[in-house]
Amino acid sequence: MKNYLYFPFSPLDEFLEPYGPSSSSKGEAIGITGNAYRKHRRKNKMTWYTADKFAIALGVHPVLIWDDWYSKTTEGK
Repeated sequence: MKNYLYFPFSPLDEFLEPYGPSSSSKGEAIGITGNAYRKHRRKNKMTWYTADKFAIALGVHPVLIWDDWYSKTTEGK
């Protein structure tokens, strides 16, 4: 898998809405600080590895957050 494959942060932000409006509560849900959460949201992109790590922290498969997960991660195979 390509190391430079990126996913947008906004689908994760939407997925985390049930955790409340604060960056702290959303960050806590995925194992990071509120400050780190805000930085990711500002960049609005993350590597596939980070996206996978955050999904795992939530106990879900990344395809439930990014519906193009399979098509993007299997390109070129």
